[in-house]
Amino acid sequence: MIAIEIMDNNITPVLETSTVKEVIEISKQTGEINLPVINNQQKFIGSLNSIDLFDSKNESISSLIKSSKLKINSNAKALPNTHLHELMKAFANLSLQSLPIVDENGNYCGIVTKKNLLKATSNALAVNIPGGIITIKASYKEYSLSEITRLIEEEKGRVLSGYLQLDDEDPFRVKITLKINQIDLKRIVATLTRFGYEVIDTISETKGRENKNLEMLLKYIEM
Repeated sequence: MIAIEIMDNNITPVLETSTVKEVIEISKQTGEINLPVINNQQKFIGSLNSIDLFDSKNESISSLIKSSKLKINSNAKALPNTHLHELMKAFANLSLQSLPIVDENGNYCGIVTKKNLLKATSNALAVNIPGGIITIKASYKEYSLSEITRLIEEEKGRVLSGYLQLDDEDPFRVKITLKINQIDLKRIVATLTRFGYEVIDTISETKGRENKNLEMLLKYIEM
């Protein structure tokens, strides 16, 4: 999944000729405080924070930029083919609320918001598909994902998605979290345990419960 597939085209970019009053109105309508700025040729100039405009006179954005009364961020941007993993890294490392998508010629294409990113991540992790979640702790050098998958499939299960994270308590071990298309995980857990894998957590959720949890999280992010 790449940026152009998940970006939002409904957030109106700010023209550099727009006035402070117009930009504040766009911010109120969209609920976004970080807005992309473009010129008349649709070229990306940078991103502004609408909060910085509240004490400004009703001048044009271009005049505020030229007089250094308004700072814009021209560095935080991504190409249309940027992978979801790289987008997640950028949001985390730069503490972003949104990220403009700009092509190689500098043309503004759209914007990825936190909500877009969360929805894309939930789709990638098969959040909306009923099933169970298993978390396994294993040696970083010795675990075999192919073997784990084989053992799950032997019990008529199928891995829908998964991710890996380092164990906070032991840097030489990892936690492997897998989404499986079964709600009853007892047989799978027993088989993994029999082959020496340490199952530290299991969760079984129905489709209704998963959708409700996701909706609650999305509403929280919108606040």
